[in-house]
Amino acid sequence: MKIPAKSLFVSLSIMLFIVLLQPSVLFAQSGNEIFRHISTRDGLSNNFIWKMMQDSKGYIWIAGNSGAGRYDSYNVTSFINDPADESTYPGGSAFSFFEDNTGLIWIGSSSGISLYDDESGSFSLLQTPDSVPSPRAIREFIRTDDQSIWAAGIGGLYRFLPATSDPDIFTTEFFSLDDVAGGGIETWSVQQGPDGKLWLGTTRGVYTFDTEGHSYSKLQSFGDEIDEVLNNQIWQILRDSNDHLWFASEGGLALWKEGHAAPERITTLGGSEINLTNRLIQSLSEDKHGNIWIGTGYIGALRYHPETGSIQSFRSSTTTQNSILEDDIHYVFADHDDNVWFGYHDFGVSVMYTPPWDYSYSLLPESNNPDHPVNNIQDIADDDDGNLWMATAVGLAKYSQESNSMELFTPDPQNRSPDNVENNVAGLLIDNGKILVRTPRNSFYEFDIETEQFTRIEFPEPVRQFPPFSIKNNAFNDTYYFIGTWTREKLYLVNRETLLVTELDMPRRDPDFSVDRAIIPIVSPDGTVFIKFDYRDNLFEFSGDLFLFDPETVSVSHVELDYPDNITTYTPPTFSKSQEGIYWLLTNQGLLRRDVINGNNQFLFRNEAGVLGESNGRIIEDDQGNLWLGALSRVYKLDPLSETVSVFEAEPGRKPAFFGFPGMLRNGDLVFSGPGGFVRFNPEAQADPGVIQYIHITELKAGTDTYRTINPEENYKLDYSNNNISLSFVALNYKDPSATRYRYRLAGYNDDWQEIGVQRNIYLANLPPGNYTFEVQAAQNFGSYSETTAGLNISILPPWWRTMPAYLFFALLLAGSVYTADRVQRKRVISKEREKAREIELAQAKEIEKAYMHLKAAQDQLVQQEKLASLGQLTAGIAHEIKNPLNFVNNFSEVSLELVVEAREGLSAFNSQLSAKGEVEKIDEALEILNDIEANLSKIHEHGSRADGIVKSMLLHSRGGNGKMEPTDLNALVKEFTNLSFHGMRAGKEAINVDIEMDLDDSIGDVPLVGEDFSRAILNLTNNAFDAMRSLSAERSAHGESYNPKLTVRTRSENGKVSIEVEDNGPGIPDEMKDNILLPFFTTKKGTQGTGLGLSISHDIIKAHGGQLEIRSQPGKTIFQIHLSL
Repeated sequence: MKIPAKSLFVSLSIMLFIVLLQPSVLFAQSGNEIFRHISTRDGLSNNFIWKMMQDSKGYIWIAGNSGAGRYDSYNVTSFINDPADESTYPGGSAFSFFEDNTGLIWIGSSSGISLYDDESGSFSLLQTPDSVPSPRAIREFIRTDDQSIWAAGIGGLYRFLPATSDPDIFTTEFFSLDDVAGGGIETWSVQQGPDGKLWLGTTRGVYTFDTEGHSYSKLQSFGDEIDEVLNNQIWQILRDSNDHLWFASEGGLALWKEGHAAPERITTLGGSEINLTNRLIQSLSEDKHGNIWIGTGYIGALRYHPETGSIQSFRSSTTTQNSILEDDIHYVFADHDDNVWFGYHDFGVSVMYTPPWDYSYSLLPESNNPDHPVNNIQDIADDDDGNLWMATAVGLAKYSQESNSMELFTPDPQNRSPDNVENNVAGLLIDNGKILVRTPRNSFYEFDIETEQFTRIEFPEPVRQFPPFSIKNNAFNDTYYFIGTWTREKLYLVNRETLLVTELDMPRRDPDFSVDRAIIPIVSPDGTVFIKFDYRDNLFEFSGDLFLFDPETVSVSHVELDYPDNITTYTPPTFSKSQEGIYWLLTNQGLLRRDVINGNNQFLFRNEAGVLGESNGRIIEDDQGNLWLGALSRVYKLDPLSETVSVFEAEPGRKPAFFGFPGMLRNGDLVFSGPGGFVRFNPEAQADPGVIQYIHITELKAGTDTYRTINPEENYKLDYSNNNISLSFVALNYKDPSATRYRYRLAGYNDDWQEIGVQRNIYLANLPPGNYTFEVQAAQNFGSYSETTAGLNISILPPWWRTMPAYLFFALLLAGSVYTADRVQRKRVISKEREKAREIELAQAKEIEKAYMHLKAAQDQLVQQEKLASLGQLTAGIAHEIKNPLNFVNNFSEVSLELVVEAREGLSAFNSQLSAKGEVEKIDEALEILNDIEANLSKIHEHGSRADGIVKSMLLHSRGGNGKMEPTDLNALVKEFTNLSFHGMRAGKEAINVDIEMDLDDSIGDVPLVGEDFSRAILNLTNNAFDAMRSLSAERSAHGESYNPKLTVRTRSENGKVSIEVEDNGPGIPDEMKDNILLPFFTTKKGTQGTGLGLSISHDIIKAHGGQLEIRSQPGKTIFQIHLSL
C-alpha cells in the first residue's frame, strides 16, 4: 500500500510505466451501478483511507490518516482528541477496527488500541501490563475459535482474553516476532488458517504462529515465482468461505487452496486478460455471495467469483463521476446490504450499489433526441412476430428491437407535420392482425398490419372521451370494439368485421347526478364484458354503477356492487388475471379491490394512498399477480397479498421523466412509456429493493436537558417542566439517504403511525404526565416501511400537585372540611332523627309480637340442640370418669402380675429345698393357684386396655378443634400425617414393610381447613389401611405366599374441587359390611384391636368441612376418597 510520503514524480512515473505495460481490460463495470462519494467535504478528517468496517448496528467505520470516523449515511462523525477529556479519541492515525461480543469497537491506531463504548459515547485506551510492550500500529484484529482476540502490529502479535470476573478487563500476552525475524518487522495481517495456526502477513513475507507452542515459523520457499508474492510485503491475508487462503502483496496475488500441498500464484482471474503480476494487491475481502473483492494500487478494484469464474473490473473515469474516483484502492468490502465500499489513497470513500431495477431504455431510431415527438410514446403493444407497435405523437410506429429499425404509419399521410393532430396516436389496441388507434380529437381508425392501411370508423356523432385515459376508455372482444364516452350516456359497439357502429343507451339509475358521466367498458380475462357507469358528484368525487353486457341480446343488466363513499380520485380500471372476478381501481383511499362475483369492495394500501396518488392510476398486472404503476421517474410494484410496495427508481436524468403508459408484452415483459422514450423489463427478474435494516434514535432533548448517547433499554424519566421534547433519529440507507422516509408513533398517547417524510426529527409539545414509548420506522424511497423499529421509553413525571404527598395533603384538607361540616350538620340531624325514632318505636312495637313468635320457635330449636350438646358433654364426662378407674385397674393388674411372678420364683426356690413329700405338694398347689391368678390378671389387663381404647376414642370423637378454618397447605398436611401414621405402625407390634406412593397435585395450594380436625381424618384413614394390609400380610405369610403391601395417597384439583384418595392393596371390605363401616363402634378388627370409632370420627370431620367420603372396595383393593369444594 502506497504511503503519503511518496513523491508526486515517483508516483506518476510508476503509474505511467504500469499503464504502458498493462493489456486491455476485457471486463468493466456494467454501467448500471450508482456511486456516491464521501470526502472531507462530508466530514472525513482525511481523504487517505486505510480500512473500513460495518458494525452490528449498521454504522460504517472509516480508518484514515487523521483518525477514525463513523458514517451514518448522512454525515461522518470524525472523532478527535480533547486533551482535557480522557474519554475522547486518543488521536493519531487509525488503521483497523474490530467489534467484540459486547459491542465494543476496537480501534488500532498509532496511539495504541482504543475501545469505543457506543452506550456512553466514550473512548478508553486499552492498558497493558508493564511486562507487555504498548501496542503500536495495530493493522488487523481477529477472533479465533477459542474466543481469543489477536492483534497484528509492530513487532509481533498481541493476544487478549476477557477476564472471567469482568469482561471489560483483558488478560494480555505479547509474542515477539522480532526475536525470530530480526528487529523492525511489522505485521500487517493475521488470519486463522484451517489448521488452527495463525497466518501472518508481514513486511518480510508470510509467517505462521503455533498458538499452543507459541512459536513462529517462516513460510518455506515454493520457488522463485511464488516467492515473488509470498516473500514480499504482504498487505492482506484472507481466509474465504471455502477455507482457501488468499495472499495480497506487492508482488501480486497468491492462493493456497485447502488440501493442496502448495500455494499458487494468480496472474489472471477467470477468463479476463487482466495481468495481476506485480500489480500491488492491497486488500482482499469476501461478500456473502462468495465474491472475492480485490483492491489494487494501479488497476482499481476487481470482483471475482471463484465458483463461476466471473470477474468484473472497476476503474476510474475522466468523463463521469459515476465510477470509482481513482485506481489506487486501499480497501474494498461489501456491507450487509451488498453496498460496496472503496477506500482511496487520495479521494476518501465511495459507496457503490446496483439498483434493483434491471431495465433497458430505448429511443426510436427516428431520433436520438428524447424530446422529439416520435419519442413521445403514449402506448405500446406487440404483435405475433415480436414487433412493438407504439402510439407516438407523429403516428403509429412499428419497431424491431433486434434490428433497431422502425417504420412510421400515419392516418393522414399527406400531412406528416408534427403539428397535424390527426397523426397523433393517443392509444392503441392490438388483436388478430388489427390495431385500433385513437387520436386526441377522438377519431378512431383500424389499422391492418398486413396491408398497412388505416380505415376510419364513422360514428353517428363525434365521440367524447376523457383525454387522460386515452384508449383505456375502450375494450374489445371477438365481435366488437367497445368505445366508451364522456358526458354521454352511450356505449358504442363497433362491429369488427364491418366497422359499423351501434349505439347502446345506458340506463341512468339516479337522475340527480350531474352531466359529468363516464361510460367505460372493461373486459375480464374470460371475455365477459362489464360497463362502468360513473357519475361525478362534485370535483373529482365519484360514485356509480356496474353493468353486465349480454352479447346475445346486446343489452346490459345491473350488477349489485355499490361504490364506497367519498372516492375522490378517478382512474381507469384493470381486471385481474390471477383473481377471478376482481378488478382494481386506484382511489384517494388506496387501491380498491372490487369483486363482481361476490358483490363486495375492499380497500388495500390505505397507508400508501398518498404515495400511489402520484401515479396516473393506470395499472398493469404481471403474470405473478403483482400490480405495477408508473409515476415520475419511478414505477411502483404492489403485492396485493402482502400489501407491500416496492419502488424502482430510474437512473438520475434518464427519460422518460414520467412513466405514464404501461403495457404488457406477450412474453410477460412490461413496458412503460411516456415523453422521452420507453423502458422494458422482465418483472419476474427484478430484485427486491430491500428494506431499511438499521434505524437508531440519536438524540433526545427535553427542555434544557440533552441526551446524545441513547440507550434503548433505559427508561428516560423527565420532569414535568421538561414535557416539551424533541427526538432525532437516523435510518442507515447507504443507497439514497435523501429519499429515506420516516414515520413515528408515541404509544401511550397516540398509537397511530404519523408520516413525516424525510424529516429526521420530531417535536412533541406539552406531553401530559404518563409513560410513553416513542417508535420510529423508515422506508426506502416510496416503498413499504420496514418492520425494523427504533424505540425509546419515556416517562413524564407528574407536577408536584399530582404527586402522592400532594394527594395526602389534599385528602387531609378534605377530611378536615368534611369533619367541620359534619359537626355543624350533626346537631340538625340528631333532632330530626329523634323525631323519626319515636315513629320508628311505634312501628317496632307492632313487630315485637311477630318477633316473639319467631323467638319462641327458635327457643324450641335451641332446646333440641342443647339436649344434643348435653348428650355429648355427658358422654365426654362419663368417659372421663370411667378412664380413672380403668387406669387404676390396668396399673394394679400390671403390678399384681409382677408380684405373681416374684411369688412363683420364691416358691420355686423354696420348693427345691424341701424334702417332705407333703410339703412339696402344698407348694405345687400354691404354684398352680399363682398360675391361675396370673392368667386372670392378664385377662383383666387385656380387657381393661380395650376399655381404655374405647374411652380414648369416645373422648376424641366428642372433642373438636376451635372450629376456625384457615388456609392450609393440603399436600403438606396429607404428607405429614401419612408419614406419622406409617411410623406409628412401624413402632407398634407386628410391623410390616409398606411401599408408600405419594401422588400429589402441585397445582393445589392452600385450602381452607380446620387443620387439627382434618389431620385426624387422614390419620384414621391411613391407620385403617395399614391395619388391613397387616392382616392380609399375616394371612399370606401363614400360607407361605408372598405379599408386597402398598399404600397410594393422591390429591387432585379439577373443576373447582379437591379430592384426596387413600388406596391400599389389602383384603378389601366385604359387601355386607360396607353399609355399616361408618357407624360408631362398628369394627372389622378382632378382639380388642379396634374401637369402631375411627371412620365415624373421620366421616364427621369431612362432613364438617362440607365434603363427602366415598368408599370403593373390591378384593385386593380399597379406596377411601374425600371430596372437598374450594
